[in-house]
Amino acid sequence: MEDIKISDFTANSVLIEPSGYLERELGEKIKAAAKTTLDQGNKNIVISFAGVNRVNSLGMSELIDTFDLIDNAGAEMWFVDVRHDLMAILEAAGLLNLVSQILTLEEARQALK
Repeated sequence: MEDIKISDFTANSVLIEPSGYLERELGEKIKAAAKTTLDQGNKNIVISFAGVNRVNSLGMSELIDTFDLIDNAGAEMWFVDVRHDLMAILEAAGLLNLVSQILTLEEARQALK
């Protein structure tokens, strides 16, 4: 997966770092990465938006599906490094009311220690 990076973050948490245009294909890769990490026993999925430069409605739909997947597994989805313009799009899609936390990467690391 060249446009998505997955790495251990803290105990029981994984950092997913997509990059580029968040549309259906990248959204599906985020969802697949979340499923893989949940299957490995992780309870917190942290998604960084630092590398996301654009997003469309299909990408938002995949993020909502990803939230449902994570929530149904009894885990939590966190967002980090969300730019102001992207924050407005996430809010319009209703995602900001669903995620556990919206922080900087370092704040999330401290909170999940």
